[in-house]
Amino acid sequence: MLTDLAGRIVSVNPAFTAVTGYSEAEAIGKNPSFLKSGRHGADFYQTLWGELDGGGHWQGEIWNRRKNGEIFPEWLTISAVRDPCGNAQSYVGVFSDISHIKRSEAELERLAHYDPLTGLPNRILLHAQLNHALDRAARYKERVAVMVLDLDGFKTVNDSLGHPAGDLLLQSIAARLRQLLRREDTVARLGGDEFSVIAEHVGNGNNPGLIAEKIIQAVAEPIDLDGHRALVTASIGIALYPDDGGDSTRLLQAADMAMYASKQAGRNTSRFHHADMTHAARQRLEIEHGLRRALELGEMEVWYQAQFDLVSGALLGAESLVRWRSPERGLVPPNAFIPIAEETGLILPLGEWVLRQSCAQAVEWRARGLDPGTISVNVAGPQIERGDFYACVSQVLRETGWPAERLELEITESFLLRNAEQAMTLVERLSELGIRVAIDDFGTGYSSLSYLKFLRVDKLKLDQRFVRDLPDDRDDAAITRAVIALGHNLGFKVIAEGVESEAQRDFLRREGCDQSQGYFHARPLPAAEFERLLACRATAA
Repeated sequence: MLTDLAGRIVSVNPAFTAVTGYSEAEAIGKNPSFLKSGRHGADFYQTLWGELDGGGHWQGEIWNRRKNGEIFPEWLTISAVRDPCGNAQSYVGVFSDISHIKRSEAELERLAHYDPLTGLPNRILLHAQLNHALDRAARYKERVAVMVLDLDGFKTVNDSLGHPAGDLLLQSIAARLRQLLRREDTVARLGGDEFSVIAEHVGNGNNPGLIAEKIIQAVAEPIDLDGHRALVTASIGIALYPDDGGDSTRLLQAADMAMYASKQAGRNTSRFHHADMTHAARQRLEIEHGLRRALELGEMEVWYQAQFDLVSGALLGAESLVRWRSPERGLVPPNAFIPIAEETGLILPLGEWVLRQSCAQAVEWRARGLDPGTISVNVAGPQIERGDFYACVSQVLRETGWPAERLELEITESFLLRNAEQAMTLVERLSELGIRVAIDDFGTGYSSLSYLKFLRVDKLKLDQRFVRDLPDDRDDAAITRAVIALGHNLGFKVIAEGVESEAQRDFLRREGCDQSQGYFHARPLPAAEFERLLACRATAA
């Protein structure tokens, strides 16, 4: 486009017509302002002409309007054309349509800040929007609620119906959340099956507890996934600004802690964050780091609790129990670190170490003429779910030389019920090796007993919560009799744990229980002390 000094168009080329839609005849004699989009104010054009008059050149991005009314972006360069004396005699403008570049930029911006599956803001944009909300809240002395919600049962849907069904479920939940929340609220997908909600103006009729309850109800509604009916629930954690943090990172961490608390409370519920959660999370992190170091530096120990025949009083074997002797904390009880080990996956190397150490120690005792009997080792669910447990056990037996028929593996009833098919296959393979299998914590599974018909187990272990109040508690006594009768009718041995008194021992013996363990007989002992116990009993025999 060529204009005279007065700004009238003198000539245009065919590319001008292709871009703007105006023919040469329609453009000649007009001021280029007829292409204005209205997006730029007077200041923009004053700056443009100021640079052009002063230096004879201007370059930049400008939005103009085509003949059909469409607004488009262009990259424009305007230069003064000078005569031999250096005076400007006309202006030439060269521009190109950069709509495709703008579209690419917009798409990149969308991909950078929005979740491609649900169309919700992602974690990056959530932080930015939360920071803006916190700035407004600080300015007007208001409160902001931050929620983190996780779907309960999503993995089951994903595993049973496939990833396309899982994706459709996430899209459906995202649509429900968008429809439920106010326009000024923000809902984002953090990743996986985890979402976050920002609710501003808390306290002005905007109760975060009620919002969470509405979300829980909305999520719990059945979802149709291409003909399959799916049910999931939501566990929600709530953090408040400024109570639980002054920035986006701390608030999201606080809400995340509260969300885990709601899961521990039974799922399908919500919990507000409080200071104890932060303290507990800090302690948990310290234990996790300490546990990793303990495995590397050899701070773990295996203790042994003897198991006895209730009729003869003979020592039949021992249960291996892991202990952590921390330089800072002293002897750490198992319930303080085993759940964390299971959550973090550290239970895999820890469980293998306990199995190997127990078998190797038993071989060493036998070499000294001491008979430890059957060595019983606990197996955590993640060891079976996440690793090739059968191969691990086989390798440990080969390397240590401990006979398979003298090894007993204790698997909790809750895991067996939760993973019945996988558990039955594993138990059968272990039995073929000659390894004995016991159902630990029996009586706490709260489910059908029909699975017992198909499991090739050898022993039921009566949970200590049923033994604790024997023989005085009528309900516990009835349950104990029923378990003993059930076990014997199915061909299993029955062992009671947590026996702490002579009265408990006598009751169990009268009812026909086969074996027992507990403080009445012997406390869990370090390897050296258990060795002395074996030696004393051998001498007495």
